[in-house]
Amino acid sequence: MNFAKFSDDVGKPGRLATVVAFDPGETTGFAVLGVRPAALTCMQVELEPLENSLEHVEYGQIDCGARHGETGMGMLRGHSALNLAGESMGVEQMVNMLRFYSDPVIVLEDFIVDFRQIDMSRSALSPVRITAALSYACRGKLHKFWLQDRGNVKQTCNDDRLRNWNLYDANSGPHARDAMRHAYYFLRTCRGTSDKFLEKRWLAWPDMFPNPFDVSVNRGGHKQPKRGGERIPGLG
Repeated sequence: MNFAKFSDDVGKPGRLATVVAFDPGETTGFAVLGVRPAALTCMQVELEPLENSLEHVEYGQIDCGARHGETGMGMLRGHSALNLAGESMGVEQMVNMLRFYSDPVIVLEDFIVDFRQIDMSRSALSPVRITAALSYACRGKLHKFWLQDRGNVKQTCNDDRLRNWNLYDANSGPHARDAMRHAYYFLRTCRGTSDKFLEKRWLAWPDMFPNPFDVSVNRGGHKQPKRGGERIPGLG
């Protein structure tokens, strides 16, 4: 696992609002960003750019089966291109990573098949297998999982902007950089004053931010959003 650490919150008071983002695949990129809860509130938004508020930055890449045949066990006979043992060990590293952080949000790049590019190799679906294995291993915290579309993330957090934000490392590997895009993009979508920002950061870190639609604490006149799929009283 490649690993780089710019700063951490050791010895500092309070908890960080932490995002752990993964770009799943045979080589899985990861990025961890942490900010003080105040950095996502309206007052801090006006005072300081988000990148200047980052207090915890980590990133790197995890081998999730890319080195075919090097695990020494678990290779399926007749399918040397499918390294299930490597994938399992990679997912185990991902799960172990999450234990270092206090109730982090887990963000993954959503996998949508692009029929113009996908081929017949078994590695093509490794993001699906790794995402499924990770979600099963973390099934008690699935409410903390968020999937993000790769297109919007890569367009918003392109290489030039990562450089401007001091979050681009040419030696980190492409998958680590993609994970960094997802982590930073998620924080951006939790930072603002409208209902959608208030709700998203409450859903992400409910113990750090109040429910903006709770009438007992709501002072801003926000309307209760309509929830899909709720049972209608009287219909059983």
